[in-house]
Amino acid sequence: MTSDIKYCLFSIFIFLGTAINSFSQNPFDCIDAMPVCDNSDLTIDYDTVQGQFFEDISNFCSDDDPFLQLIDDNTVWLKYKFVSSGDFYFTITSTLQVSDIDFFVFTSESNSCDDLESIRCMLTGPNFMSATDPICTGPTGLSPSSTDTEEGPGCFDDNDNFLAPINVEQGDLLILAVSAFDSNNRYTIEHGGSAEISCSSNTLDESNGQKVRIYPNPVEDILHLIHLDVKQKNMTLEIVNQIGQKVATSKQSEWSSIDVSHLSKGIYYLRFISENTLLYSDRIVKIK
Repeated sequence: MTSDIKYCLFSIFIFLGTAINSFSQNPFDCIDAMPVCDNSDLTIDYDTVQGQFFEDISNFCSDDDPFLQLIDDNTVWLKYKFVSSGDFYFTITSTLQVSDIDFFVFTSESNSCDDLESIRCMLTGPNFMSATDPICTGPTGLSPSSTDTEEGPGCFDDNDNFLAPINVEQGDLLILAVSAFDSNNRYTIEHGGSAEISCSSNTLDESNGQKVRIYPNPVEDILHLIHLDVKQKNMTLEIVNQIGQKVATSKQSEWSSIDVSHLSKGIYYLRFISENTLLYSDRIVKIK
């Protein structure tokens, strides 16, 4: 991303973002991050991406510029829960031959979106006043052959558009924000490394023990839910398909059983939300 233009446009994003208050049903904010359920390739395909919340980032890269602390427009959020230890890396490849894709990898001590801390920051992109090496506008990600943890903005001789892989432990949670600065939100993410990913227990906040027992899974018509934390009240359940579209909503008082017979066969994500906070998420498989 061009450094001068990037800073100016982030200022504009701050102004536009103040008028948006509603809760998003797409993975365009941290609290709506899409769970990644395995190590297979992932395809992202959105026409328009607009975040609706200002993210709480306690440590953002190594730059103190406040404009860089806003990740709002054209950003898709993903979350990874690891069920085994090992290394983790990925490659993001745009559908365009030349594309300006930035990304940021965060950790959180509370497993929530309240205290994000960046551990990888990719801001490399085209230069504004000089020629740009094509490597800076091609595939990007984490690579076993890289050692740096941050690049950019702009494109310089030591940039290769890749950052060092991440060593994770079993139970770790990582949050990935992918920003398409050229508004092309169509790309694939190829996952690599020895660490195994699963969304079977993929939560953004487990500190208070919020749990919901869900059965049967796979489900054909009626899904049953038992709320195990009686202290947590006024929760809402959202059922989201694999491309982030909300297909059903249910209030906590209606939870004893939910008819999902109208849903098409496939994988769906359950999101349990209270006061705009994602408390727990899980995955179901709809059959027939």
